Amino acid sequence: MSPGEVLGLLKEIERGEVTLTAFEDPQKVYSGEVRYRASNGLELVVFNDANEWDYLDSVWQGRARLTDFDELEGSPAGQYQPSAEVAWRCYAIPGYLKFRCRTCGRRLARLSSPDHPYLCPPDQPHQSPVEPTLCALIGVPLRH
Repeated sequence: MSPGEVLGLLKEIERGEVTLTAFEDPQKVYSGEVRYRASNGLELVVFNDANEWDYLDSVWQGRARLTDFDELEGSPAGQYQPSAEVAWRCYAIPGYLKFRCRTCGRRLARLSSPDHPYLCPPDQPHQSPVEPTLCALIGVPLRH
């Protein structure tokens, strides 16, 4: 996969033309590789550094790696950085040293419960206007 094709894919994700499903909540990973399944069948691995989108590590199709960080380095795709809003909306990565409610986007001062740690505490209503993430999670509810 060429760097230009990778950059095109990242822009499609920004525009919502390709959506992502995370294998594990990026906030739980906090610092490390987050794997996503894209609606177009590809898989992406993004490095999450202290809950901040750091870089695209690799793109996969099944077991075949199509490209990786070393191949992208120095290209516009390798230097791609989504805005904080795009990192949250598309990748469910909340921002440097932050945790956010997956339902409304509110910044969480503390994690609410072990069962649903990335949701507003049950005694607090979700904030308005709602700013949810569009990134789904495999087997994880978005609401409590």
